[in-house]
Amino acid sequence: MTTSPLTTPEIESAFGDGDPSQPLAPSPDSLSAEWRRFANFLKRPTLPAHSGRSPGKIKGTLRMLWLDLPIMAALIAVLSLVPALGFELPENVNATLELSVWTLALIVLIVPVIEELVFRSWLNGVPWVMALVGFCTLGVIGVPLALNALDPERTMPIFNLLAVVFVMLGLSMALLMRHWPVPGFFAPRFAIFFWAATGGFALVHLGNYSEGSLALLLPLILPQFALGAMVGYLRVHYGLITAIALHAAHNGILFGLASLGAKLAGDN
Repeated sequence: MTTSPLTTPEIESAFGDGDPSQPLAPSPDSLSAEWRRFANFLKRPTLPAHSGRSPGKIKGTLRMLWLDLPIMAALIAVLSLVPALGFELPENVNATLELSVWTLALIVLIVPVIEELVFRSWLNGVPWVMALVGFCTLGVIGVPLALNALDPERTMPIFNLLAVVFVMLGLSMALLMRHWPVPGFFAPRFAIFFWAATGGFALVHLGNYSEGSLALLLPLILPQFALGAMVGYLRVHYGLITAIALHAAHNGILFGLASLGAKLAGDN
């Protein structure tokens, strides 16, 4: 059994961004057709036969961005009415961020890449990707969270070793499973995996709020849930890069508008 590093074609194929040996899947020829395919996909999420191989990646991404913007505007408008009903919205940690090159890079580049790798990179069911992402997420994110909960003073160095073990295990499993086919259980249960990834992505953003009841906070993450559905659709039809691109554009536009609004409010 070989343990040589993964090749570029294997990586491209796994992440759905180009496998020349596979035929191209048909792609919608208009904005309305793209949105209809997205609506049908949400009714019954299914893994395309040639995941990530639809042509027209740029057009597909721009069409979904054109859908994302009015949906976000509508959700934000509804949520902005909450204070008028007598409810005080909890503070979002993003509101405390100051505009800087580092903040812009974090929100537009770093966060979209990390979140898409964790929540969407494995959605085409490639075993080595699922193993790599799963174990590395446990090591890089899960172990620190457990350490913070069990040992806030961080006096247990065994956790650092455990994090390294998970990452190394993920890398080893990726090499071992590099030629494994998509498991037979994945496609029939794809809807479960899709909605779990979408819901998990939204729930993670509860961490943006330091206080508030669950009943109040859940509606506040509806924008993230909607975004998760859109980038999930892009990921399995056009590839991971398109999901990252939409996520980055979404974050950049909203952060830019929020910064502009804060500046205008300050000037007044």
